[in-house]
Amino acid sequence: MAKKSRKRKVLDLALPIYEVKITLQNINPPIWRRVQTNDCSLDELHDIIQVCMGWEDEHMYAFVIDDEEFGNPKQGGEAEHDSRYVRLSEVVEEGHICFRYDYDFGDDWRHTIDVEKTLPAEEGARYPRCVKGERACPPENCGGPYGYPYFLEKIQDPEHEEHEDALEWVGDEFDPEEFDLAEVNEGLHHLRRWLGKRKGKHALQAVFAKGDLVRVKLEVVHDQYPDIPLGGWVGKVKRMGWLTPIGYAVHWTKPTLD
Repeated sequence: MAKKSRKRKVLDLALPIYEVKITLQNINPPIWRRVQTNDCSLDELHDIIQVCMGWEDEHMYAFVIDDEEFGNPKQGGEAEHDSRYVRLSEVVEEGHICFRYDYDFGDDWRHTIDVEKTLPAEEGARYPRCVKGERACPPENCGGPYGYPYFLEKIQDPEHEEHEDALEWVGDEFDPEEFDLAEVNEGLHHLRRWLGKRKGKHALQAVFAKGDLVRVKLEVVHDQYPDIPLGGWVGKVKRMGWLTPIGYAVHWTKPTLD
């Protein structure tokens, strides 16, 4: 029997709330959170993920969308795009409803970000809010998804030679099955006052949009090739680089020097 193709989700982009499931990859049983948020920058989504999962924001991160990386250049790293100036709504509008969030490039924690649905805003509700989740976030610096099972083995086996050291390192107790929804939402409550208010968060304004036709001014020449006139070429913006300043990848289609 032929295998049924997976039906593509269709989201109503007119609705203002995004329901997002965050799942830690390569961990079984799964560790996941479901959060509802209004539109935000990817850098703000990073903050939301940190609080919901239980990470401590000690390391660099990157969103990986269609093989391109989005990160905060102030944290270092070599991401192609600045996550402070790209909105979740823009990502979804381009059809990317499932992408990746990488945290701590040493331990290499990878998360699947699945935009499950859009919703109307609930009267009296404050966003972002976590609505469900399962299991505790692994401790920072425990070795990633392949070191975490060994860490659990050490703290759960009193006979293990590193049992006492592991317990002391993690703070004397750690329950991998624990998830406190109220505690997560308390953290989001404190985060909420900062979202959308950080200086420079949305300061960049793009002059062109993807798909726009652009044109080089007449009599413009390249500094290194003054004998080759560029003026009059017409092109289409194929990609945008959300850096400072914004970069544009243009496909030049035809000259109009005649």
